[in-house]
Amino acid sequence: MINTNGECIKLIDAFNGNLKYNLIGHENDAHEELEASFTPDGQFVFVGSSSGKIYGYSVETGEKVAEYNTDHEPHLRITAWNPKYFMMAAACTKLSFWIPNENIE
Repeated sequence: MINTNGECIKLIDAFNGNLKYNLIGHENDAHEELEASFTPDGQFVFVGSSSGKIYGYSVETGEKVAEYNTDHEPHLRITAWNPKYFMMAAACTKLSFWIPNENIE
């Protein structure tokens, strides 16, 4: 995965170096570097945005599969996963921890 300061994240095949997908659909109006991260199972990529939302993309298809509103001010720059506790951290000027809810239908 290549993080950029544009409005796309590049997903690269680790074996041959070819571009698999451009993950697009999240805002980055300020052109700040957004640090995306893989989920612990490697099936999804999550990235913040200049709108303060968190977006999730399928690694298999490159499609946007999730969009979460947050209470972050704009420019949510960093998302990172803790594989041991299956918890995501999101950061801008403040830090939030996200724990999946197993009761989601």
